[in-house]
Amino acid sequence: MIVVVTVDHGEEFFEHGGTSHAFMLWNELIHVPLLIIAPGLLPEGLVVKDPVQSLDLYPTLLDLLGSEPPEGLQGRSFAPQCRGEPGDGRMIFSENHETPGSQRILHDQGVTLSVIRGPWKFILNLKSPAFRPRPRAELYRIDQDFAEQKNLAEEQPERSAELEQVLLSWWAANSARREGVSVGNLTLDALGEADPDTLERLRKLGYVK
Repeated sequence: MIVVVTVDHGEEFFEHGGTSHAFMLWNELIHVPLLIIAPGLLPEGLVVKDPVQSLDLYPTLLDLLGSEPPEGLQGRSFAPQCRGEPGDGRMIFSENHETPGSQRILHDQGVTLSVIRGPWKFILNLKSPAFRPRPRAELYRIDQDFAEQKNLAEEQPERSAELEQVLLSWWAANSARREGVSVGNLTLDALGEADPDTLERLRKLGYVK
C-alpha cells in the first residue's frame, strides 16, 4: 500500500503584497508538502530536498509499484530520490493561466510561467493579473533568497534570457501538444523535419511564421 499526502497549491498572505492563490507562481504558492508513505518500498523518515513536480507523481507511483507507464505519459519518475539516491538535476516547470469561464467569478488571472534549474528560479510574466502589475522577468537565487524578495533579472540579463527561451520552448511545445501536435522541441532542425500538417497547425497556433 502507498499513501500520498499533498496539496494543489499554497496561499499568499501579503508576502508579495497580495492574497489568494490563482494569480502568481512564487514559492508561497507552488512549494507545497508532499508525503509518500510506502512501507517496505521506501526508507522511513527520509527527507528529499530536491524539488519535484506534480506531473512526475503518477509515473513515480507506477515505478514504486513495478508497473510500466502507459505509452505517451508525460512526466518522469523521481522514485530514485525517494530511495535516497542523488537527484538528476531535472528542471521544474509551473504554469498559471486563465481558467475558461473564471472571469465571471475572478479577476483577470494573467499568464505566468516559471522554471527552477539548480539554485535559480525564473518567472516569466507574459500577462500580469488584474491589479498586480509585474515585470516581465523575475530571477531569484532561491537557495539564498527562498522568499523571492530580490529580483536579479536586471543584474543577470544573460541568465534571464536563456531561461526565458527554455520556458517559451516548453510552453509552446505543451500548447502544441494540447492541440494534438506532438513536438519534442521547436528548434529549427526539428521544424525542418516536421510534416506539412504539423507545420500548418503550429502556424495557426502562432509558433511558426
